[in-house]
Amino acid sequence: EKVDGGEIIIDGTRIVSEEKGKAVYIKEEEVRRATAKLGMVFQNFNLFPHLSVLENITIAPRCVLKREKAECEEQARELLNKVGLLSKAESYPGELSGGQQQRVAIARAISTSPPIIMADEPTGALDSKTGQEVLAFLQQLNREGSTVILITHDNGIAATARRIVRVSDGKIVEDHAQEVDWL
Repeated sequence: EKVDGGEIIIDGTRIVSEEKGKAVYIKEEEVRRATAKLGMVFQNFNLFPHLSVLENITIAPRCVLKREKAECEEQARELLNKVGLLSKAESYPGELSGGQQQRVAIARAISTSPPIIMADEPTGALDSKTGQEVLAFLQQLNREGSTVILITHDNGIAATARRIVRVSDGKIVEDHAQEVDWL
């Protein structure tokens, strides 16, 4: 996606600024370095269909962080065990249920150990039981020290967040913190 306006600052690094009404990117290397601090969980999983579950999880650490294949595979198996899918390591996304694909997508998002995890409607395509399992896992990641940014239209989910930022027509209309247990 290309930004068409505004600015993006990640951990103090400005990767996009707005000049004369247009978005201007900084150097590609700086963008890569800053975005390596982010893990993204997409609403529709966005797993590579031609790669196994194991390959989907190891691709970012190998290509972005330049880690060794064996190290990445060991970590991927640990992550799959953590999300309850170790037995699916050699499966392909098309062989998995929606909930399983979403858990693989979360494992992939955290495979580079990012301090910030962004999740776009991570429960939107899931049944309520599986959705609760995915939310519980995101809660666990938050308790372990990751910042979780959750995009949702579900007011029930939003009500459990420490901070709620409501956006309407591209503008922030509400921003408040509250005392809660997890996000």
